[in-house]
Amino acid sequence: MNAQVDIKSQLDWPGEREHLETFVFPRGSCSFIQDDTDSWSSVAVTCSQTKMILHVRLALLGEEIMLAGTCEIPIASSTNATNIVISGLTCSSSGILSFVDSRGTWATYQLASINSSLVSNLVSENLHLKRFSFLGYKSPRERNSLSVVSLGTSLVLLAAVVEGTGDISLQIWDLAYGVLLSAQSMPIPSSLPTPHLRLTAADEGQVLLTVSVSDSRDSRVSPKRSSIHVIPVDARLKSSLAAALGKTGLTTEWLAPRKASRREEPEEVDRSAKILSEVRDLLKRSFPQKAEQEFLKWVNSHSSREAVLGHEFVKKVFNIVLPPEPPTNHPYTPRITRCLLENAIVSTIMLNGRLITRLRERGDWENLMFALTTVTDVTEDELMSSAKCLIDRQRRNDNAMDVDTSEGYVPPLWTYLLACVSYPFSAAPMRLAIRKHLPDAQDLVPILEILESWIQGGTEHEMEALLKSLANDTTMPSSMADSPPYPKIIAFLQALLDASFVALLQYQPSHDLLRRALSYIEPEISLIDSLEPLRGMLEPFMRAQSLREKTGVSKETPAEWRRRKKQLEQRDGLDVGLYRLEELAI
Repeated sequence: MNAQVDIKSQLDWPGEREHLETFVFPRGSCSFIQDDTDSWSSVAVTCSQTKMILHVRLALLGEEIMLAGTCEIPIASSTNATNIVISGLTCSSSGILSFVDSRGTWATYQLASINSSLVSNLVSENLHLKRFSFLGYKSPRERNSLSVVSLGTSLVLLAAVVEGTGDISLQIWDLAYGVLLSAQSMPIPSSLPTPHLRLTAADEGQVLLTVSVSDSRDSRVSPKRSSIHVIPVDARLKSSLAAALGKTGLTTEWLAPRKASRREEPEEVDRSAKILSEVRDLLKRSFPQKAEQEFLKWVNSHSSREAVLGHEFVKKVFNIVLPPEPPTNHPYTPRITRCLLENAIVSTIMLNGRLITRLRERGDWENLMFALTTVTDVTEDELMSSAKCLIDRQRRNDNAMDVDTSEGYVPPLWTYLLACVSYPFSAAPMRLAIRKHLPDAQDLVPILEILESWIQGGTEHEMEALLKSLANDTTMPSSMADSPPYPKIIAFLQALLDASFVALLQYQPSHDLLRRALSYIEPEISLIDSLEPLRGMLEPFMRAQSLREKTGVSKETPAEWRRRKKQLEQRDGLDVGLYRLEELAI
């Protein structure tokens, strides 16, 4: 909307859904978006519910509104569960999404936007609350006795009426570790026997708690009054392991025993346990193909795969297919692994952060490369350990007379490094991983040679491809690129040099590579300095091109261009521009 409250653009979402919440964040604060979206000012996360599915939609806000991805999260692990409503919903700018349902189950997911698609991964096991009056209620009026609000990252402030008391409990939870950090209580105002609670983030370090009438028709409440309480919160509070230690006693007071809180349908539990038992038995009897067929048949028999492929179930499947210490001659089923990866429901936390390592140990490089496109939490340590493995293998093959052709697909170092450099990483962990796995400068030279070939042409190749796509009104397919984006190459090269520059200086064969890399980068720096004045003038065109690439909107026709030009002229004619106001009479 503009200043006159006119709707400038809108984005429809077809289908019938119950809207729950919409969260809006500044684009600069959204760390969970990996795509290049700097031209957009804000990010909106919209959550709605249909039956037992939570629909999450990510949109970019600016001069236009662009859809950046959608995903579906099952509210209940059982497909037969019904009449479960979401009582509270939070989302932080780091992409931590959590919701509390009417059973008291509190689920936490990490959102990630990669390659214009939105995926969600379970952060930790679900919590099961107890002692609150909203538990088990299904009507909107009765579920209003709970409210939650995000305090940033995985910290959430909860306010709820305690069952059997006249108190409102205020609690700060760290959902990344599943612990209660702090709890306070306050009495319910006597004029509000069944209060409606609402938490709202205010200024930094303050949260507003609104206590109002839950039902305006309640004859016990007269007159109808509401109260607003200011809750101070330490703005320096951060999610950390140190703060979570020692909070077990306080946490268990508000959590139900795990088995007592689960209300899954026995039939679905039995079916899940049965397929796990069948896969385990078939693998023990060395029938991997049969195990794959039975598992894929079971998955395809469900209409909603995300509802049956829950976090705990997938974790159990991986412990069967990729056990940490596999017995001798333990068969492997790559099709089961592929099925789980294709549904974007795999997280490295399911295998204690060693997904890439276990795939590499099984020789499944195809699924390993595919995992780098679907799994969002691969560590830098795993990336570099696999790079070290490929470098050692390449050196052995160069020195050996015969190459073992019976070995399955193993990507060349160039192909793996393309996926590795393109994968989102942080500089500090990458430096530590390089020092740990590649301490020898001799191992770094093959990587430097590949990086040098990528930066040799500078940004000229990318600019040429972009200009051709503009001229032909097409988009550049990122998947067909023969090198990572130039900024990614420079970021990885900088991390490598920061970690091993001294070792490279002491290794004579690397000197020529370093000199050539410097000669390629210096002209790019001069080019950037000379093009910097054009940033402001080209910004509108860059936004329009980015919008067309991501939405697939074709180039406007001459009639549409004339119509848009006429609208701009009319709008300019209504505005009071500079030096156009000549006289002002008061």
